[in-house]
Amino acid sequence: MLHGHTHAGTFEGSVGSVPVFNVALPVIGRDFFVFELDGATVHAAA
Repeated sequence: MLHGHTHAGTFEGSVGSVPVFNVALPVIGRDFFVFELDGATVHAAA
């Protein structure tokens, strides 16, 4: 497992085939974000 934190950049990216989401407040523009995990894919829910 890796963990990183940045205040700039984009919301969604990837490391190889692994999705990565930047949830820093300056990027998402809100205090929290909900992710629904179904075991096979990740869905970001507003």
